[in-house]
Amino acid sequence: MRRLLIAVLGLLFLTGCNALNEGKIVIPEYCSEGFHLVGDLCVENDDTTPTEAQFTSSDDLMSLVADFNERYDSASPFIATRGGWVDMEFDATAEDAPTATNDEQGSDDYSETNNQVEGVDEMDNVLTDGKYLYITNYNKVQIVLAYTIESGINNMALVEEITFDELQGDHDYFYFTGLYVDEERLLIVGHSYDYACDVYYDEKIDEEGDVTTEDDIYYQECWYYRSTTTTHVFEYDKADFSLVNEYQMSGYFVGSRKIDDNMYFVTNEYIPFYLAETDENFDLDQYLPSYNVNGQDVFLDYEDILYMDGTQPYNFTSFFGINLETKEVSTEVVLGEGGYNMYVSTNNIYFTGTSWNFNMDVLVAVEEAVEADDEEALDEIDDNPYEISTSIMKLSINDGIVDFVAETSVPGSGLDQFAFDEHNGYLRLVTTEFNWWWGWWMEDATENEINNRLYVLDEDLNVVSTLEGIGKPGESVQSVRFVGDYAYVVTFLRTDPFYVIDLSDPANPVKLSELIIPGFSDYLQPINEDYILGIGYGDNDGGTNGLKISLYDVSDKTEAVVASELIYPYSDNSYMWTSTLYNHKDLVVSVDKGIIALPYNRYEYGSTEDNWWYRYNTGVLVLNLDIEDGEISERGWVEHSESNSYDTYVYKSKFISDYLFTISSKFVMVSLLDDPETILNQVQIGESREYDYPDEEVEPVDPEVVDPDTETGTGDATETIYSDFVHVYSWDEALHMGEHEYFVYVYSPTCSACIELEEIMLEFVQSSDIEVIFLNIGDVDNLDDYPYDAYPLLARVNQMDVFEEYLGSDEIFGFIQ
Repeated sequence: MRRLLIAVLGLLFLTGCNALNEGKIVIPEYCSEGFHLVGDLCVENDDTTPTEAQFTSSDDLMSLVADFNERYDSASPFIATRGGWVDMEFDATAEDAPTATNDEQGSDDYSETNNQVEGVDEMDNVLTDGKYLYITNYNKVQIVLAYTIESGINNMALVEEITFDELQGDHDYFYFTGLYVDEERLLIVGHSYDYACDVYYDEKIDEEGDVTTEDDIYYQECWYYRSTTTTHVFEYDKADFSLVNEYQMSGYFVGSRKIDDNMYFVTNEYIPFYLAETDENFDLDQYLPSYNVNGQDVFLDYEDILYMDGTQPYNFTSFFGINLETKEVSTEVVLGEGGYNMYVSTNNIYFTGTSWNFNMDVLVAVEEAVEADDEEALDEIDDNPYEISTSIMKLSINDGIVDFVAETSVPGSGLDQFAFDEHNGYLRLVTTEFNWWWGWWMEDATENEINNRLYVLDEDLNVVSTLEGIGKPGESVQSVRFVGDYAYVVTFLRTDPFYVIDLSDPANPVKLSELIIPGFSDYLQPINEDYILGIGYGDNDGGTNGLKISLYDVSDKTEAVVASELIYPYSDNSYMWTSTLYNHKDLVVSVDKGIIALPYNRYEYGSTEDNWWYRYNTGVLVLNLDIEDGEISERGWVEHSESNSYDTYVYKSKFISDYLFTISSKFVMVSLLDDPETILNQVQIGESREYDYPDEEVEPVDPEVVDPDTETGTGDATETIYSDFVHVYSWDEALHMGEHEYFVYVYSPTCSACIELEEIMLEFVQSSDIEVIFLNIGDVDNLDDYPYDAYPLLARVNQMDVFEEYLGSDEIFGFIQ
């Protein structure tokens, strides 16, 4: 199946905020240097003089776009952007929950988010401050009193809930993005979406001959390019969990970080310039970025927009810095290529995207040669039909102030945020150039068309050095991690080369060692200077055969070795999977505690004479981490239920003092770190729901809870769960759900493998920001020729591209495939 990355469309629109606790709002008496008072808000000064501004009006910007399109009159390159949401309802309530009036103290010994950079906080869906657990559970944020020094775990309780309905306000939809917690605040980040629809009524002529309209809507037409997406930050006072401030930023949420009392955000807005030729009401002013603090709007102007010559002028990428102490907002807006990847050091933001620059002459020549079955003509095509590159924008950050520094691009595509790192003022990054389109007709294309490179860039983003050809022929990068003067890179095709690269001389990167082992690590986690943890897959003749957890000993940089590893192999009818493969924040590692903890999901399936059956369990695998001996081993398995009805999904663990807390959609459970399998206490935060899988039902049983004093206790049987995905019954319905990006899961009721893959999607969507649409191909018109027993298709699509280019069901499925 092919993953299609399509640009996400979005318009800006600011709406009023929810009612705040007015007593908490403080009007500033003075503003910081560089800001001036406007109403009740300190607003950043505009230091750009008219002669320095690149744009002074919409005409200037429209003229630039027209000139750019004339210069590059081939197919416009596009930027891959990532985004989406999970829209799932759940009815876990805390009607009788105690109020948060406990004055006892929490612990200073607790697990923090597994951030990439020390001192730079990343959002997460479960956080702790040593006393409370802050949990996102379907459509609400739940606050659980977990531990106090005075009472330990005896007073565990669900003390507060904030529903997404409260945050939605007047918006059509609200989607959760992440949480931050510090000593004073709980910060909830999300984004809202509002449709722009024209309503048409059935007209009738009355007795006097006048036109009247019926009360009932005849039909409505929604305009995606006029719909709006807004990014929100809700600030709550942890003393009483009251809402004290709300920030809104125009645009689709792309990324965020928090450093001390300062938050940084990136939003993106695609600008549909093509409408200027067809829509007489097109107004570029509507797309100018803006923000809102506690109901007061601030609109940016054309003078605030930066543009780098030669870049694609189709997106507004807005950078916002928020000082939470002063409520001052700093902004930078770049007209350019957009992006999706965000690496943040303590001093700079690096925002990156992948672009494809097409050579239409070569593409046409390839198509004509293929249609003519002319192998000689194909062999004569030596030019690239497209070039893939990584665009990089650098902005300095300091106490909430953002300032543009430089922009550049390098060949290839960065894998994820860990492909980037800043050290001693240098930016280091690893990219993969994979020209699969160019050489798909050539037998040796796989080996010849992949090039993995390491780049070192200086403070102005000039290339200082390049290390070419990392990996064996045909291998692509699977994971990267930078630690101090060294880079660790894993590539994979049939074996797992683990490379150690010396970057102590930025001008001369040197490959120090190469470790060849079966399988590969999909994620690398530094333990200290001598050990790297790898999580990935075992090998099965070049494929994957089980979950593999490896401890690499890199104390001798010239000879890395595997110090210890655990493999959980797939069998014919079972497999195990962990979310830490794609979400590093689900991993807990503590050298002091000597533990590694990661969520897992285990599946078993088989068939009887007339039916398939499935079994599933979910929990947290706790490992011993022995740095002295360089060894990892099993400590215990924490399971919240045993049922193939999927009534529980365990997705996070945290420790406070000597206790391990495991969090699922249904429970918060606590045990000792030394004995994770013995449950000492629990709080139910969600309810079971029926789930309609046609399989052999296994009655779910709540785990045994052992009282720490009596060592006894039992749980009660519960109902099964029904997972509330977004189900649609036609392409028309899917295309009219909004302009965002989806994973579309196409399935057939006669496909036995579909149920298995649907369950994998359940785990994925509950811990990501991607909306999944389930489309039964049996409900789609004009698909008589489609093979109903085929495997389901999983593709990332954007409705606007499908809607504009592909009109029929057959064409749409051809587009996805």
